[in-house]
Amino acid sequence: MNDPLVDFVSARLAEAADTAGVIRTALLAKHEELGVRAESALKHGGATVHRAEAMVRLFEETVRPYLWMTGPVGQVAQRQLRILASGYAEHRDYRPEWRL
Repeated sequence: MNDPLVDFVSARLAEAADTAGVIRTALLAKHEELGVRAESALKHGGATVHRAEAMVRLFEETVRPYLWMTGPVGQVAQRQLRILASGYAEHRDYRPEWRL
């Protein structure tokens, strides 16, 4: 079953994970110019990637599998989906009907 909101959230989370990797690489490469110690750049760059990957896992493991269930479990999954989507409300593909 294809759902535009599910596809939207999945795509945004994948983009966020990709961007986090780019940010980590740039931070490590330019840390001296930015006045950041190498250890801090490594730590914070890695944490950015881990947070983005955790959001993907959260969505894939605890939201997506339960979206089409009935009852409270399905209702909670739908609410979580909309909460995740709300983080991208400024994105050009975000639809007003997805607001909470």
